[in-house]
Amino acid sequence: MTVKKDIIFLNILIFRHLLVAITCIISFASFKSVEVPTDDLYQQRLILALRSIGHDLLISQHNLTTPVSPVQQLSDSTFRLVFDKEIAIDPDSLVSITMRHLTSDISKLSVISVIENHTNELVYGFEIDHEDQQPIPCIGRILPKSIYTIDVNFYTQPKEQLMTNAQILGLAFISICCFAIFWFLPKRNGKLKEDDDQSHDFIVDSSLNQLIYNNETVHLTEKEKQIFNILLKKQDQLVTRAYLIDEVWLKKGVITSRSLDVYISRLRKKISLIPNAQIINQHGKGYLLKLNSYKP
Repeated sequence: MTVKKDIIFLNILIFRHLLVAITCIISFASFKSVEVPTDDLYQQRLILALRSIGHDLLISQHNLTTPVSPVQQLSDSTFRLVFDKEIAIDPDSLVSITMRHLTSDISKLSVISVIENHTNELVYGFEIDHEDQQPIPCIGRILPKSIYTIDVNFYTQPKEQLMTNAQILGLAFISICCFAIFWFLPKRNGKLKEDDDQSHDFIVDSSLNQLIYNNETVHLTEKEKQIFNILLKKQDQLVTRAYLIDEVWLKKGVITSRSLDVYISRLRKKISLIPNAQIINQHGKGYLLKLNSYKP
């Protein structure tokens, strides 16, 4: 009788898993059945925002006659706005206008570069980071009248997904499937750490940009996390300033006027919750991370 009950239970379990699998297939099919053309819409929003920036800059110069030139797309993430006539650019107005039109739903992070056409030199630039807002330097000094080009590089472009009813239903099915699958999986005792190596005294949760020690959690910005991970991999070794700037900024095509020292200073404060953890500065050379409590 016991064997018979076990067979019945096994059949029920197999049936439930088959039901979960069929539900997953239906869910993915519902997502694939309707294609929403969001890329064109997103690009149109970017171009409209840049044209609005050009329009407001001309208005700030009391220029009501000069038309805004068409926006040029240099790459998937870089757009150019060219002024055909001379204007004087006030960085205060440029920053205010740009932040008003390049909102966080358009781009979380963007770099604005002002280029003087005659010399082809970068005369002003700044970064808009809606997640890590910092004061923008060099405002208050008006750029003299000249013909300027403004390049806008979008480091991260959000992919907006407009859901249909079928897709919402599919998402609900997937959620139910995930719950069912994890419900049937054997439960483990204890809590697993986010990192593969569970002997650390602290955890760097890369997915949530968090540093966790003794149930205390500190949020790291994306750049702080990248800097800390580099120092952590090379702990007790000197990491040059040039290497950090190259890895965190230049390799990603980001131009920034912010100082690396500012990020290091903020990172020092955030890792102070870890006993004996310190970032040592070797003047003119770079930084090294000391972790007496860290055992790889």
